[in-house]
Amino acid sequence: MGVIYVQIHYQNTNLRIEVMQIDTTKIDSVSQDPLINSLLENEFVNWLAFIGIFLGLISAIIAIFPGTGQYAVKLIRRISSYILVRFGGSKQRIIQRYVLNFMNSDLGKKYLINHKNQNLKKKVLDSFAKLKKNKVMSEIEEDVYYVYLFSLLKKSKSRVWAASISDPLEWTDTNEEQLFLDLNIEASDRKIPVERIFIIKENSITDFLKIKPIQRQIIQSDESEYYFTYYAYHKDIPGALVRDIASGFLAFDELVVAKDVFSDKEIRGILETESLARHNKIFTKLRQYTHPLDKDFFYSKMGTEYQLLQE
Repeated sequence: MGVIYVQIHYQNTNLRIEVMQIDTTKIDSVSQDPLINSLLENEFVNWLAFIGIFLGLISAIIAIFPGTGQYAVKLIRRISSYILVRFGGSKQRIIQRYVLNFMNSDLGKKYLINHKNQNLKKKVLDSFAKLKKNKVMSEIEEDVYYVYLFSLLKKSKSRVWAASISDPLEWTDTNEEQLFLDLNIEASDRKIPVERIFIIKENSITDFLKIKPIQRQIIQSDESEYYFTYYAYHKDIPGALVRDIASGFLAFDELVVAKDVFSDKEIRGILETESLARHNKIFTKLRQYTHPLDKDFFYSKMGTEYQLLQE
């Protein structure tokens, strides 16, 4: 799948506009230009205004100075190659847009520069081809998967909801997990409701509560009106529902579900854009078996001598 751009041709006093596609691998060189970074931040109305003014000015120049048409078209083509059409499009294109926004943000640039894999940006751009028409993105490697999660968290607009199976690979002390948690909390600070249900085994509850990222979320749920943490005991959940939850999932707005896949000591993922209704039903059923994961529960299990993080 390519990224749409607008191209303008001028010949024999006729102005012709084409909507075309470019290979995603070309975005890497384009995105170095400051103009693209500015355009990627604009919203729908700003795009319409920009394109309207741009076409109006060019038409006026050609009308007033007919002899400059051949020279003007060189500038037109150069600028028009940067005009990414943000508005409209499929869910897949919206996801691509979010990822491009993240990678062109200060946070994204810093993350990519400091990442151990210096080819990560190219890997992410290449992964766009996996956003197939069947609405399912096949298993994504861990480093690319995190970039998608970061991008979706940064752009969430209505809610983030997740069912987490306690796995040793989750909530580890890595830069990726730290940033992932930071962006969850940042979303709630933007008044985006973040609801997370942790599925745990009773015999591992104390080890679970000792995990610092879990403690941080308990504190955030206590301090924020938009962060909600719950737990459910694995034994209380019907087997069929456990199978539906599988390794856990994270959903963003009504846009996409990210499903965790734990393999080869890595967290990989699958993105699905057409299974939101099904996962919403799963999440609603799961709520029936939940209890608040709050400070009262924490101290009832850990004792008052054990202090929560930052307390």
